[in-house]
Amino acid sequence: MGLLIDSSRPAPQRSLRQRIEASEFTLLPAVYDGLTTRICEHLGFEALYLTGGGTALIKGLPDVGLTSMSELTAAIRGVTEVSDLPLLVDAETGFGNPVNVRRTVSEYERAGAAGMHIEDQAFPKKCGFLQGKEVVPTVEFVEKIRAAVDARIAAETVIVARTDALQVYGWDEVEARCTAYYEAGADVVFVDGVQRSELETYCRRIVEPGLPTLYNGTDLSAAEAEQLGFRLQIQAVAIYVSYRAVYAALETLKQTGRKPRLPDDVPQVPPITEIVGLPQVYELEAEYGITHAESAEDRAWEVAFERLRQFTEREGTSAVAADHLEDGFELGAWVDSQRALSQEIGGRGEVLTAERRRALSALPGWDWSRGRTI
Repeated sequence: MGLLIDSSRPAPQRSLRQRIEASEFTLLPAVYDGLTTRICEHLGFEALYLTGGGTALIKGLPDVGLTSMSELTAAIRGVTEVSDLPLLVDAETGFGNPVNVRRTVSEYERAGAAGMHIEDQAFPKKCGFLQGKEVVPTVEFVEKIRAAVDARIAAETVIVARTDALQVYGWDEVEARCTAYYEAGADVVFVDGVQRSELETYCRRIVEPGLPTLYNGTDLSAAEAEQLGFRLQIQAVAIYVSYRAVYAALETLKQTGRKPRLPDDVPQVPPITEIVGLPQVYELEAEYGITHAESAEDRAWEVAFERLRQFTEREGTSAVAADHLEDGFELGAWVDSQRALSQEIGGRGEVLTAERRRALSALPGWDWSRGRTI
């Protein structure tokens, strides 16, 4: 379990393999870093997909085989360190011959992948929806699938065989390859680069005969993909939506010199500090007795509280005015501002409020519901 995996969340009920073997449909949103992973987990997705294309794009590279196995393995760890959801990962071409494939499988598993897809493109590969792809002979790729199956450490690890032969050879060759790859030990098959007009053929020739099949694309909703018989669907939404939003925001900054305003129709979202686990950090600090250097705000609180304590002990609670304390010090206003601070930032403000609440409650005549002494 990673450092900041939220232990309060229930563990995944089924592994990716269990879901596939039970003929359960699973939608896997494509993530590309720890933040998108955290968001998907917060929203309740049951499994994730680490996109090779997204991994290339966040490095400023096109998806044409320029990323290495080590870079993808590091990206896997960036996901599995913050989430224990089942993770399917793009293994590109396996990064070499069957011996290289064995090492890829081993490295991916050790990094926390629950499954991976390997494609039959020739190296260097291209995104499945780009032109100019080449594929290796079927017999060569069958050996890669056999190597992947033999190399996996855990029997639960899912091996997905992807073919890019559609644009090169057509559906007859695709059907023959999918059957050969499945017979070689692949758990799921996957035809990439399928256009909307080809979905009916995809279902008739690959899905309906009974091969466990993955669909990559957004032409079908998750409900439609499930109804058509697909076992898995991957959707690379986050990277492209993020790109458009960041581009527009930076363009506005360049043109106006000001932070762009969010459109009125943007929904409210949780604070980013909550999504990335800041409350869990403060819980761990409290558990292990970690203290911090006193801040100016902390010192102001200590001075105010000590004045209040001395005043109540000296004068008694009956001498404390209802709305303010001596010398015009109005603690009620301070408490109200502290409440607002807690609601705004969540986390540290909340922890400090709880500590101070206990201190205030110990004072003679303190009424927390009113936020002042009585």
